Amino acid sequence: MKTALTLHPESATDLQESFKLIDGTYEPSEAADVLFSVLGDKIRFHNIQILSAQERFNADTSVSEKRLHELKESKHQVADLILKARDNNYEIEINGVINITLKEK
Repeated sequence: MKTALTLHPESATDLQESFKLIDGTYEPSEAADVLFSVLGDKIRFHNIQILSAQERFNADTSVSEKRLHELKESKHQVADLILKARDNNYEIEINGVINITLKEK
């Protein structure tokens, strides 16, 4: 679902585009691979951001720490859903769209 670059309603200078990142129906083990891979990458990203900001700049890391906590919580919720799907012989449908907006600084 790649859309054409369009003007974002809030500003005539903001551009927005959407990409369908994940789209399919999966067995629980496959869904676990896909979802834990995405969540793991985001968790690693924020861990690196926190370490870098603390060591190099002694900067405030509260935003990344908050997001890291949210991602870890999401990981637990995903694990619960995958177990439920596995235990009840369900498939898992995943639709993940990424919206990217270019904004002036």
